[in-house]
Amino acid sequence: MRLSVLCLLFSPALFAQTLLEGTVVDANGQAPVAGAIVSINANLGGNPVLATTDASGRFRASVAEPKFFNIQVRRNGFLSRSVALSSANGTLPSSVQVELTRQAVIAGKLDDEDGFPVVNALVEVYVAGSDPLISQGTLAQSDDRGEYRIANLPAGKYYLRASPSRLISWDERYGPEFYPGTLEPGETGVIEVSAGQERRGLDIHFTKQEGVTVAGALVMPAGIPLPGAASVGIQSTKYHGFSRFFPVRPGTQSFAIPHVRPGTYVLRAQSGNYPPAAGDWFYEQQIQVGSSDLRDIVIPMRAVEPVDLKGAVVTDRGPAPRVVIGLRGDFGPVKSMRTNEDGTFAYSGLLPGTYHVMVSPDIDTAAARVPSSPVYPTSMSLGDKDVMEDGLVLNGVAPPPLRITLAAVFGTLKGVLLNSSGQPVSGGVVVLANTQGSYRGTGSRTTEKGEFLIKAPVGDYRVYVADTAEQAPFQRQDYRKAHENDFPPVRIVEGDNLPLTLRLPAAR
Repeated sequence: MRLSVLCLLFSPALFAQTLLEGTVVDANGQAPVAGAIVSINANLGGNPVLATTDASGRFRASVAEPKFFNIQVRRNGFLSRSVALSSANGTLPSSVQVELTRQAVIAGKLDDEDGFPVVNALVEVYVAGSDPLISQGTLAQSDDRGEYRIANLPAGKYYLRASPSRLISWDERYGPEFYPGTLEPGETGVIEVSAGQERRGLDIHFTKQEGVTVAGALVMPAGIPLPGAASVGIQSTKYHGFSRFFPVRPGTQSFAIPHVRPGTYVLRAQSGNYPPAAGDWFYEQQIQVGSSDLRDIVIPMRAVEPVDLKGAVVTDRGPAPRVVIGLRGDFGPVKSMRTNEDGTFAYSGLLPGTYHVMVSPDIDTAAARVPSSPVYPTSMSLGDKDVMEDGLVLNGVAPPPLRITLAAVFGTLKGVLLNSSGQPVSGGVVVLANTQGSYRGTGSRTTEKGEFLIKAPVGDYRVYVADTAEQAPFQRQDYRKAHENDFPPVRIVEGDNLPLTLRLPAAR
């Protein structure tokens, strides 16, 4: 009986609901957006509450009273938008307004030298000016007429790259090209689109390129014959989605790959299928291709034997907190494990290939989703080799230990983001980017009051802002250069830093 009474007493608190109302409008003109799907996720956990906007753009939903929650809004023809909100003094805001920005679209046609359509080509969009080149994450495939259409693009400047598939099956001189028909991206191929704009006629006319020949031989250990199904493949290290495979000539153990264009490639020799399995023969190496043939390449084949990888995570001040180490390989799912109490970890049975290392907080419970300090790697080394950017390459030989160093000293920066009229910007993004080397940054979304909180390693930073997370262009080198003086640089010191007020310029 006592248990039943307790359940009755606690059940109203557990299931307390409140009404959340809001409006979804077009950011350009503030017209209501009907038929938008609104997903409300409270406290970063549980199943989201869904609602749909009516003809006046309004939605209503009953939600559990949260400390904070996230609203995601989707509608065909618009970019999705996420807004982070928190309850003030335990009370939700009386009404929420979410602005949606119309998507941009690019479209065109692909054909070959004879005017025939290029069917089933992979078309990808890259952020113009980014260094290294960054994919926008938007792909399309040409249809039976060679036509493609890529939607859901934010306003911005882009490169367009198409990789033919059927063309290279009969003429290997065809290969990937950038709009309007170049081997590398350039100023003449920058495509600029504004919100709601649809640009057509962005055609690529593929041309044959002679390139050079990459040739050599596979070397097997003494007394072991070359498997009959061996092949050699070549894949660009700069661009994904395009690789070529060629059989090894029986008896000679030699190979020849014609029409290779200038660039950096991974040359991969293997028996059996890819990815390799234990008992196969495998080797890969990086080559640089220029304007002359590369011949007499020697590939020392090795039996595929899984290897173990040991390592440790430390901070620049000593021991590190427990974290999760993830290895993202060329194939298969990400392999993840928690570090031990002393920061060590050990992977077993890793097959050959290139692996990129990811470090994330050790999340034991839903309540620990937001760590007290961010996990911010400052270096990763495999023996004496830096693998922070390019990843680590395993080739069947036991590797040296992997050492990961995390930043240990952080400062906290609070502030508010305002528009040119002095009103808070909800759902914006504030990023602190380091002032040395390639882009690395840490940031925060703003609340409905325009407030942000960033924890960053001590050091000097430039400040960048964006109106929405979906249109944050911080990884573009040209954008960072153009906007590096929008706000004064900041120096983060250990502990709490002075609050910062950022105001967006009138025209952005």
